[in-house]
Amino acid sequence: MRILQRWWRDARGDMAETALVMPVVTLVLMLLITIPMTSWTATSANTIAQRAARAASVAQDPGLRAAVAIKTAEELAQQFTYGKYAIEVLNAGAGPGDVVVVRVHWEAVNWAAAAANLFPGLFNDTLRGEAVAAYRVEGW
Repeated sequence: MRILQRWWRDARGDMAETALVMPVVTLVLMLLITIPMTSWTATSANTIAQRAARAASVAQDPGLRAAVAIKTAEELAQQFTYGKYAIEVLNAGAGPGDVVVVRVHWEAVNWAAAAANLFPGLFNDTLRGEAVAAYRVEGW
């Protein structure tokens, strides 16, 4: 029992333990911020692509489908204030039954990169991805 009490009161290794644990704790905290924010950005990009492709698929004028998709995507991108979004219309759809395809490239800040000097070579400053949506052009 005395050995346990002596071990419990011994504080000689506290500084060394803190020096070893703090970088890991810092990384975990940064990842707890980065993962949800990146997920939010990816989900937002998916929503932007889906709504833009849907808006273009119901546009009456085939020549305006790409413009409708880009306008819709830009309006939605302004509502999602976190992240950067680049909109691209891959196929505007020539007529009924054709497919409208919209791609949204997204970027999110990598908050864990702030701890990069503790873990060199593991992190980039930004996280990137893309969302693609395709809808069949309505015909009437």
